Amino acid sequence: MRTDDGQPISRLTASQKPLILSKIAGVRCPNCSALQPIYHMDRTNPHRGWNRFSAHECSSCKNWLYFDGKGRYRRFFLIVAPLFFLSAGLGAEVVTHIDGLHHLHESSGSEEGNFLGFLVTVFLFIIPTVFFTSRFESVQTLEKNGQI
Repeated sequence: MRTDDGQPISRLTASQKPLILSKIAGVRCPNCSALQPIYHMDRTNPHRGWNRFSAHECSSCKNWLYFDGKGRYRRFFLIVAPLFFLSAGLGAEVVTHIDGLHHLHESSGSEEGNFLGFLVTVFLFIIPTVFFTSRFESVQTLEKNGQI
């Protein structure tokens, strides 16, 4: 589906449901409060250079939704970046105390996470935190004539 000016609109099929990362992100329709899939909504970001949609169709109320991108840089430097580094540091600290996820440097006597520890840090600490920060994005409704 496309808007009047030819821009693509994404929509879910009947078999698609929002995944657990969408529940963590918590992006909801401003009209009906239905949970929206973050993998579709993130593609409406106006700062995305390629492979982007103009809007995403809400599966409940059929309104076209998009991220407006206002305050995006301020949000990145004040919320996303600090939470990213905090979750990475917390994950690295947790990994150094779990056997099998770290190794000992004999020369310095310090412990460091191995590759499996890195994967645990990324998938259990960093990715959920970054998706959680999507809750601070501003969701707007696109008019049905395709105008923002």
